[in-house]
Amino acid sequence: RFVVNSATGSERVLAVKVHLFVHKAEAAMDPATESTLAQLREVLSIMSERPDARTREAALDVLLKMTATSEGCRLVHEAGGTVASCRALGDDASVDKVALSVLTNLAAADGEGPGAQDMLRRGVVDTVMATLADKKSNTQKEALMLLSNLSRSVHGSERLMQTHVEGLAGLHMRKLLNWYLSSAGDKKDSWDLVAYIIFNVSQIQEGRDFMRRRSTDLLAQILPQLRSDSVLRRRGTAGTIYNLCFEEEDHYWLLNELKIVPHLLYPLCGPEELTLEDKTGMDPVLWIEGEDKERETDEEVIQILLKALLLLCTSRRGREKLRDEKVYIIIRNMDLALTEQEEESKKADGNGDDEQADSGTYVPTIAEQEVGTSDLIYKLVNMLQGDEEYRNRAEADEADKRARDARLEEKSSADAPKHEELQQTGSTSAKDVD
Repeated sequence: RFVVNSATGSERVLAVKVHLFVHKAEAAMDPATESTLAQLREVLSIMSERPDARTREAALDVLLKMTATSEGCRLVHEAGGTVASCRALGDDASVDKVALSVLTNLAAADGEGPGAQDMLRRGVVDTVMATLADKKSNTQKEALMLLSNLSRSVHGSERLMQTHVEGLAGLHMRKLLNWYLSSAGDKKDSWDLVAYIIFNVSQIQEGRDFMRRRSTDLLAQILPQLRSDSVLRRRGTAGTIYNLCFEEEDHYWLLNELKIVPHLLYPLCGPEELTLEDKTGMDPVLWIEGEDKERETDEEVIQILLKALLLLCTSRRGREKLRDEKVYIIIRNMDLALTEQEEESKKADGNGDDEQADSGTYVPTIAEQEVGTSDLIYKLVNMLQGDEEYRNRAEADEADKRARDARLEEKSSADAPKHEELQQTGSTSAKDVD
């Protein structure tokens, strides 16, 4: 979910600025006052008179400042700011940039609410796609952020997939994917936000059907993005794969035809040395780099990949395939490395090292982290070892039974006590998968 801050400098002095909360103290205490709404409506009335581009841009900046909070978003929509911002699109490049930012904030706060629905009804998705197709436009980032926020809802994803237009379903997504894939590796990665849009769209059935269509092979084309330098691309791709793992009937295709396991494991591999036995059955790409291999550092990417592997464990054949490809070895080494890093971090904290690394640009998450990485590793290891433990327990129970039978046969008493077979417990249930 993206939220945009106002970009207008304090040096801009225009008449419309008078309307930006003259009574600041009163508005701060109660932003829902009638005076606040009246001021907003007055600002919007200026826009309705079609003034020059600078004035329209300044008026929209007033709305942008308000939409920095959820309560402000509610007030802006109630005052008619959603409709006004939609109407402002396409007039002027500088106006478009601010209008798109206002709509981005409204879509982030509203979700499936009336504000987002107003945007969708007014065809804002088609308008934004036309803006993206214009090579002269400088609003690409703002346009993609708006599409990302809108596609978080079911209706937004359906509009982007064009499920409502016969014969055009998927056209917008094909364009976005073309721009996204053709720009992979560019120094100035201006299309990386498309990864979040693909993830959002894959949450609906039409989006998943689109991505796993065999004729286009789209999923295979985005898999290399798990190795991208952009964390946005890595998170979005991991999330898309995770969504496509939910339907068990696709697991054979994912595991045996698409051969997805090495792609999921590559980010989880580190520089740990592997024995010849460990490498047997493992894809060489997972160990060929040796000591130069760097493990994924983004915890969200790691967690999503672990969840995808857990979904692939829901069937016995899936678990057997993951065992054959030595998933356990990779997960074991990662768990040991992460545990060691955690211990070193605790030691550093204990030594009073309060220096924190620069976090850089803020990157929104695509999913809330409900459980920790160690918990996901524990679940995955249990799933992978469950069937083997089942067989071991069965063999042990059978051996105990044979031993008891032998002892009973040695007894000459006719009333020798009868024995009961030990009950065998099954493997870990698929319902435990997160």
